[in-house]
Amino acid sequence: LDLQQLLHMSILVVLLYFVLIGLIGFTIFTLLKNREGAGMSKKGLTTESSRDTVKIPNQHFIPVSPALIRDALRSFLKKNGQESNLSEWEKLFHATEGIVDLSCFPIRKNLLERFHLLDPTANAPHQMGSTAEEHEKSVSKLEEDFLLELHHILTKANYSPLKERELEFALKEDYLLNVSLTVDWEKVDSKLFGRVYKLLEEKGENINDLASISQHIWVYHRGVGVDRTTDYFIFQKIDFLIVAFFSLIWDHSLGPILNLLRKQGLIKPAALGEIGKLAAPVEEETNLEVDSSSYSSKASIERITLRRILTSQFRRGIKFLFGKNTLQEPTFRNLVIVYRFAYTDEDIKEDQLKQQVMDESFQKSVNQVGDAQGAAAVSKATSVRHSNQNASSALVPNRRGIFIKTFREIPMADLEAVFPAKQA
Repeated sequence: LDLQQLLHMSILVVLLYFVLIGLIGFTIFTLLKNREGAGMSKKGLTTESSRDTVKIPNQHFIPVSPALIRDALRSFLKKNGQESNLSEWEKLFHATEGIVDLSCFPIRKNLLERFHLLDPTANAPHQMGSTAEEHEKSVSKLEEDFLLELHHILTKANYSPLKERELEFALKEDYLLNVSLTVDWEKVDSKLFGRVYKLLEEKGENINDLASISQHIWVYHRGVGVDRTTDYFIFQKIDFLIVAFFSLIWDHSLGPILNLLRKQGLIKPAALGEIGKLAAPVEEETNLEVDSSSYSSKASIERITLRRILTSQFRRGIKFLFGKNTLQEPTFRNLVIVYRFAYTDEDIKEDQLKQQVMDESFQKSVNQVGDAQGAAAVSKATSVRHSNQNASSALVPNRRGIFIKTFREIPMADLEAVFPAKQA
């Protein structure tokens, strides 16, 4: 084929593609004329009137940095001709920051000292105790104390652990992340948080309404924001048409036939497959209170998804495909996740053996040095050992290391994007 024929074939394929999309859209539009309140859910059909809103709680913290407060006060004093008082206010700021830092210093110091041994980017900690059993007890106690202290600090900072209803609301819709992600939770440790939850229950804390994933990962959030995006969303609209087409085919033809065969015992329910999920039940309006504490705020953020926009515009004609749309999604303003990857006892034994070999090599290098060179030789050997440990951190990883990550303005519908061990 020459270049001209190839070009003609490409144009023909593109035209056929859009003709096919047009036929699908026309078919759906015709079928929807005989259907009241038709729409699309994340997997199927729902009503146009269903709305998802997030109520914004009154926050108990000031989401403004001290530097911005200082700058605003400086500008205010200058505008009102009170620059002479600026130095006194600066002294007050410094004194206040010093008091706050001093009061938080013991907590920060204890937390950093414990995390130093649980840092996933560092080497595995040395033997704590004379036996492996004592080492295990010491490390377990260190993990529990660290996580309890972290939980206390986050709750004091007005972070709330993710509830099951909040998780269901977040994953109910799609936003900008159109890739279907699954999390392999078998790769994430579930033993660690189970021990900590028992200790929290003993302290009288309620953990019954936590998210189902809390055995694998801690998710703390604070504040509610909003994210808006305006675009044409051409490919998302085409996906909408394709899913709507197969949903209506299932609902009007294949669904009743397969259900009849299932009732007659000629086909198993599992054989219906994923197609049956397209004809999902009608959704109800959802109002999510992100913070379970009582508050008087009546402000709320409505979730406006492409699916809901297209549902309301589809009955007006297929021209909705070529217009811009604005999506709106509530966000987790501040998000903290805590997790650890799963490991086996064999992994720990292998790491301990490697560490033992490194320790024996170090001791051998020290013993080879004569008594005449003494402390200087030991100091040199120690520095060499530390450099070797830093260079060989991959050889002795800290498998019991705990990952702590922070995020800002994460759309609720894209929450799974921050989880570990993701698979597309």
